[in-house]
Amino acid sequence: MIFATDLDRTMIFSEKFLNDKNKDLVVGYQDGKIKSYMTCKAEKILNELKVKITVIPCTTRSREQFERIPYFQDCKYIVCANGAIILKNGQEDPQWKMVMQENLFMCIKELKEYKEQLEQKNFVTENKVSIVDGYFLFFKVKSNLKMKCQEYLETLLNKKKFYYSISGKKVYIFPSFISKESALKYLIDRIGDNSVIVAGDSELDFGMINLATKRAFIPVYEVKNFDNKMKNITFIHNSGIFSGELILEEVKNIVEKEEHVDVN
Repeated sequence: MIFATDLDRTMIFSEKFLNDKNKDLVVGYQDGKIKSYMTCKAEKILNELKVKITVIPCTTRSREQFERIPYFQDCKYIVCANGAIILKNGQEDPQWKMVMQENLFMCIKELKEYKEQLEQKNFVTENKVSIVDGYFLFFKVKSNLKMKCQEYLETLLNKKKFYYSISGKKVYIFPSFISKESALKYLIDRIGDNSVIVAGDSELDFGMINLATKRAFIPVYEVKNFDNKMKNITFIHNSGIFSGELILEEVKNIVEKEEHVDVN
């Protein structure tokens, strides 16, 4: 069985999600500062699941940013950079890298041009646009100019080759060949296991949620109107750090039921 999961706001949480009830926590550090949290119970269940099934973290974070998170470093397969990078036992999957590089060659010129144009716009914080892991653009938008940014991107981008996502102040521009679902589908085919559970909280997770064959989990604080006819979606109504714990409990229950069926 495969459990593919988004990380931020699905499995791990920032300080703004904490309150006086969140006392039993494990933490992740960055430059000596606490940057991510999950409950101790969630970590315990996660460690149990990693022994029994294939847990695949699927994150939009860059490879370097992912390596700052302690909870998932021992996973055999890891999807970073929104699907542009697949790690197997800590090393880039060479076949997937070749596919990504071949596709990137066809659009890297436009990507760099977009970067230059966006850095001239007043809605970009500090006029700084990054090319993440060499594959996609990222910048932060000024809160009061978010609509202006969106209108500009609608006219700027070649929609056949690029798409964008805005989450809070964070703006991403991806070549169309990069997605979590394409990377996850590749891994499902390579692993040869079609029993798939997926968890995710944002529009960047919708595609891989559609790959779930057993169950999909969505925290409702982020996705309120998920338009999908799938019957195996469970909405997690406990927002904040405990939603990650609840998802892992549900996954554990599914795994245990499967084990019981196999025994009998």
